[in-house]
Amino acid sequence: MRVCLYISLAACAALISGGCNKAGPALGTVPAGGTVTYKGQAVEGATVSLLPTAEGGKGASGVTDSNGRFQLKTYAGPTSQPAGAMPGEYRVLIIKPEIVSGPSAEGEAVDPGRIEEGKSPTEGKSLIPERYGNADTSGLTASVKPSGENNFPFELTD
Repeated sequence: MRVCLYISLAACAALISGGCNKAGPALGTVPAGGTVTYKGQAVEGATVSLLPTAEGGKGASGVTDSNGRFQLKTYAGPTSQPAGAMPGEYRVLIIKPEIVSGPSAEGEAVDPGRIEEGKSPTEGKSLIPERYGNADTSGLTASVKPSGENNFPFELTD
């Protein structure tokens, strides 16, 4: 079950990060981003997802760089991922699954060409506490303002 959640979120993040970087005036997005640290250290490669609390809102997500920084993009469709997030209140989840890049469980190398469509080489083990991978248990929230700075520092602990 957790692996399916990780795969779905990773797929959404991949779609979002592959989109354009232009602001989204049609959606009314505003620049937003932040940092993720765990035990005081920057977390690279984590997916940060904001889930709107209001009906009709659109979620946003981003992936952290080597300094733990991320910039949010809003998913508006397969060819439209405007930079930023829509103003509003959000519940936040953060995932950092371990990716299998060496031998598979059967002892053979993982060949990306052999991965079936809809499948991912994720092992499913979370490299940060699993409670952060669920917006109901993470305890993390974000309030995106229509103007001003929207910088969200998420400091994760055990």
